[in-house]
Amino acid sequence: MQTKRDMDESEDEENWYELRVDSKQPERRANHSSFVLGSKMYIYGGYDMREGPMQSTWSFDFKNVGELHNADLNDRQPTMTWQQVTTSGVKKPGNLSDHTSVMYNNKMYLYGGSQGLNSNGQLYSLDLNSNLWEPIRTKAYQGFDENMAPECDEHTAVVYEDHMYIFGGFVNGDRTNDVYKFNFKASEWQGVATGEPKPCPRAGHSSVVVEGANPYMYIFGGKDNDDKMLNDMWRLSLSTHAWEQIKYDATTAPRGRQGHSMAVYRGQVIVFGGLYEITRELNDFFIFNIEKNEWKRLFRTTNEDDAAAMQKSDTLKSKKTRRDDSPDATGGSHSKSLSRKATVKVETKKPKAIKSPRQTEEPVNLESPTSVTMKQSFLLKQADKEFEGYFNVVKKKKDGQPACA
Repeated sequence: MQTKRDMDESEDEENWYELRVDSKQPERRANHSSFVLGSKMYIYGGYDMREGPMQSTWSFDFKNVGELHNADLNDRQPTMTWQQVTTSGVKKPGNLSDHTSVMYNNKMYLYGGSQGLNSNGQLYSLDLNSNLWEPIRTKAYQGFDENMAPECDEHTAVVYEDHMYIFGGFVNGDRTNDVYKFNFKASEWQGVATGEPKPCPRAGHSSVVVEGANPYMYIFGGKDNDDKMLNDMWRLSLSTHAWEQIKYDATTAPRGRQGHSMAVYRGQVIVFGGLYEITRELNDFFIFNIEKNEWKRLFRTTNEDDAAAMQKSDTLKSKKTRRDDSPDATGGSHSKSLSRKATVKVETKKPKAIKSPRQTEEPVNLESPTSVTMKQSFLLKQADKEFEGYFNVVKKKKDGQPACA
């Protein structure tokens, strides 16, 4: 007889589907951007350790994904393909990683990003009807230079009504917590004065817009100027431009991370995956209830045991080194550090088998996409002198530039 526990575990395992692609696939990459128009998802740019920053555009059509629920997964799946998009334009963004892409009126707008040792400060649009790239001529609000958005990378960008808001990221080699908005109709940048309190400077975080009578931009996680992974959540009122830190039970919140994905579904915020240490990835899945300020974890990470050990190590470190102004999930602020030297430890230890969230004795047969992808990622497969060369370039970029005022 099948028990309720068996049914729950079976249901959990069936929540993930591997999409089998019958076509050439995009080159391996990380730190690219993605955006959606209709039934298609597009990706642009990214970084490969051997090739460096990239500039290709690809599309993937999801229109047949709904048939997965009716297909025999051991027999047949709907045909799904990647397609490389041929674009034109006198001036294109070129090779970029760590940039952002947003949609507005059937055009993709790209801003920021890393071109190696330099950051991009040009805003581009891609018309997805003609596949034509165009650099956008922008101006500063009221003519003041301080209203112009700076060259940046590892920031976030969201769209609300006729404005794009960017937050945080690296500027001149240091992390920032500034907010800028771009008026699409006026083609105008404006610095946003948010006042105090505000999130500490960070990069590698994620952000989303939650619409309603009082629209907000929510941000979560990232990495601060002391190279600490953050798990705090803030929201910026898009009406008053005031920041508010969200208070919740830290014991149920996701651990600190960067490079994770974030989305809104039926008024709730979803956080998936990310990195909590270089070559140590997460594939856990959390839902945040905005009305109750509560986190709920649906799937544990493949590296749950490693994550627990890292959490214990972080706790011991914080007892020895935590300053009174260090941030956490429940509140606090953080002062800017002038030194951001990182220690990188490359490990090739194979991740442990995923455990069921309800029964730790038996392994779950189906792993999540991030687990499968990261096992084959360049970070694990190319942990050699090429990795050291890549890290030295990044370190020179991040640590070799003067800090922001």
